[in-house]
Amino acid sequence: MQEIVEFISGAMIGGVVGNTTHDGLKVILGSSFDKLSSYLSNNEKLKFEGALEMLFEQNKELKQQIMDLQQGKKIDKSFVDIKKSKIDIDLGDGGEATGSFKKIDESTIRIR
Repeated sequence: MQEIVEFISGAMIGGVVGNTTHDGLKVILGSSFDKLSSYLSNNEKLKFEGALEMLFEQNKELKQQIMDLQQGKKIDKSFVDIKKSKIDIDLGDGGEATGSFKKIDESTIRIR
């Protein structure tokens, strides 16, 4: 557990937007990322570790996803819950859309 805690804290403290590990953690941890980051910023290591442990208990896949990120495996959750999204894609002049979104039910995706 300590190794994964050190990996996460190091990526949060030393990471910047655009850094693969930092951005990957933001995707994996979702809304918990900011709270965990604030614990680190306020030097509240026990709260940070406790919150992580609780997250791992609530979501068994979370720890594995972070370990995969640590090992350099690709994490792609870019289309999670896309049925509820309001994506608006502008293809510009001469843009061409393939059938990649054909089967998304109840989507509000508009391709112009």
